[in-house]
Amino acid sequence: MHLVSHFAPKTMIAESFRALRTNIQFKADEKKIKTIAITSTSPQEGKTLVSVNLSISMAQAGLKTLLVARICENPR
Repeated sequence: MHLVSHFAPKTMIAESFRALRTNIQFKADEKKIKTIAITSTSPQEGKTLVSVNLSISMAQAGLKTLLVARICENPR
């Protein structure tokens, strides 16, 4: 797992997560957003990478952030 938002904050990918955070914040001004879900249709698409780095970016901006991860790929 790459924590680029924390360990490499001056890279382009870290800036992309900050841009995503800013877009979410602008939308949150229009509506009260309390929960964000990161999903995909198949494994290995980068859900963990995106959710962890977005969470770091939001926490660095001073937003209250709680990351809860759940793997639901192979229900039995």
